[in-house]
Amino acid sequence: MLKRAYVRYRDTLPDGANLCAAADGFSRLGVEIVPFYGFGDVAQLEGLGPEACVCGYICDVNAAMDALGLPRPELDDYPPELHAFMGRDFGSSTLGEVKSHPGRHVFIKPKQQKLFTGLVWDNSHETRVKLASYPDETAVYVSGVVDFVSEYRSFILHNDILDVRRYRGDWSVAPDHATVKAAVAACPPSPVAFALDWGITDDGRTLLVERNDFTALGHYGLRSELYAQGIEARWLELTRR
Repeated sequence: MLKRAYVRYRDTLPDGANLCAAADGFSRLGVEIVPFYGFGDVAQLEGLGPEACVCGYICDVNAAMDALGLPRPELDDYPPELHAFMGRDFGSSTLGEVKSHPGRHVFIKPKQQKLFTGLVWDNSHETRVKLASYPDETAVYVSGVVDFVSEYRSFILHNDILDVRRYRGDWSVAPDHATVKAAVAACPPSPVAFALDWGITDDGRTLLVERNDFTALGHYGLRSELYAQGIEARWLELTRR
């Protein structure tokens, strides 16, 4: 069990809404909150391990794993077990290959966790500017473009659905419960805590947007104690390898 959570702060408060929620959740669970202020501080934090976690951005968690001599968290956002829930073409490519087809219209997302935010490639100036700093060799997922009426995140801990929260679109259009439950049941056993994001189409289909690691995950209004429990469980899984 965690005894201490090192939480990234900016000045006197946690650095953003997600970290405010995490700090509140850990406090309610009786975990000591200790501020830190940047990933450069992580190597100097005392007692990192199963009893003391780092709660911040992905760069902070990666720095903690490096300090502990452990592998950084990795996650297949689209494991084969979930392909049936996508409802659209899907594959792997590189930025260079995508850019070499200027007329192509596809959704791309980096395979490296949180390298950049997934977007629709349409060869526009805006899209090219967003991707200009990334090399052509950058590995990406590629899928067909789907217009979603609304999007929701389902939070999973020990194969239980903690909650499902809307983060975009029409509040009155919700995901199909049976589809969400079936996808959770189909998921591979690791990680112990993760999220499945869902998009609902205008014809009522519930399609998987992506799977996300609970590490540095946006909470979208999930109750703070549950959010902290997910972070703790994933941290323990990473540090007890």
